[in-house]
Amino acid sequence: MSVPSVRKSGEVYEMDARGYVCPYPQIFARRALRELAPGEVLDVIVDNRASCDGVPAAVVNDGSEVLEISEVGESTWRIRIRKGRAAQPRGDDSARRSEGSGRGPARIRILRSESELMTTVVELTAIATPPRMGRNP
Repeated sequence: MSVPSVRKSGEVYEMDARGYVCPYPQIFARRALRELAPGEVLDVIVDNRASCDGVPAAVVNDGSEVLEISEVGESTWRIRIRKGRAAQPRGDDSARRSEGSGRGPARIRILRSESELMTTVVELTAIATPPRMGRNP
């Protein structure tokens, strides 16, 4: 599967994600926005209605702003996004080493919607093993 290219058209970047179904347009939009500077605008062109919900949910979670969703042709939509600052994590954002594990920091992300679940890869770099219950040493 090839990744759609991003091209600049005037002051706006454009990515044609037609022919892709969820979650690919969300993934491609998030990747494209990572390459833009805050304040720059990306138009994502899609041809499936579900992406008109999925793409905005994914990019808003990352701190960007959806400026407009418009139908630009028969079964074709443009999602205009302005890149914002990265979303700030809640609480203490410092990675902590698990005591005695020696495996490095553990990262946990709480997903607030189905679209986040579809577009998020959770990395676990340390696994805590619960103590055995009901057994005497």
